[in-house]
Amino acid sequence: MEAQRDIVVGVDGSSGSDHALEWAIAEAARADCGLVLAYGLTPMTPNERGWLARGGADPTGMQRQVRRKAEEMLREKAKKIAEDSPGVRITTTVCEQDPRAALAGLSRHAHQVVVGSRGHGPIASLLLGSVSQALTRTADCPVVVVRPPSAPAVEPGVVVGLSSTQGSGPALSAGFAEAAARGVPLVVALCVWDGFYVMGSWGDPTEDSPGFDELRVALAAAIDGVGRQYPEVSVTVLVEHGSVTHCFLDLSRARDLLVLGRSGTHAAWGAGSGSLTTVVVEHAHVPVMVVP
Repeated sequence: MEAQRDIVVGVDGSSGSDHALEWAIAEAARADCGLVLAYGLTPMTPNERGWLARGGADPTGMQRQVRRKAEEMLREKAKKIAEDSPGVRITTTVCEQDPRAALAGLSRHAHQVVVGSRGHGPIASLLLGSVSQALTRTADCPVVVVRPPSAPAVEPGVVVGLSSTQGSGPALSAGFAEAAARGVPLVVALCVWDGFYVMGSWGDPTEDSPGFDELRVALAAAIDGVGRQYPEVSVTVLVEHGSVTHCFLDLSRARDLLVLGRSGTHAAWGAGSGSLTTVVVEHAHVPVMVVP
């Protein structure tokens, strides 16, 4: 078993994790990867255990019961996957850790970690679940955050969103690989923050916009360095300015996947790279892959 080739998917029984599981099953079948169904069981704190014990409850027994239910849920889901997708190799694991720490640990030997955008945690009502938000910052492998499905892709393709050419290699490599594996076109969009644009708008720079010729040359060199490995991939290159987030969201709206780099690709969007990733992930209409 090649652990580094497994796709790890966070499962907690929520509708968000079910959407992520559906996406991960299809991805594992397409990429011939193993699939690990992972449940993070947060241990009780000493205060919680003391409070329950004072009330006459058995904290250890309660924790065991939660673990048994989690194991049963994973077994049922694994059985259903085996029936529907018999070619997918499935393993399950219950980690007695905070889900963020559990999935981050599993990411060290994973091909991808796939999570939903919301879960069963105490802040599940927030725009972006704490687990997916943390993993996009800390995982050692690409993290795919799967949003609830809206409309199916009407223009198959993968979009790589950049706001700088510096550090763009990992995102470009992942984008080319995903487009090649799916047999779909690739769009590489470099968008530079421009505060003079009306909020939410973006567009082509004018011919006399300073610095854009240099950007195009740098982007072409970055793409050429990766693209030589994937001559079969059709590439469209866009250089834009304005609202970076809206540019990425608009371009990826009808596509299959949006790829972002965690660091080094968002330096000029007007705020921190982590903030850009969070905003895009919580508003995207398609799965978003964040590449370390």
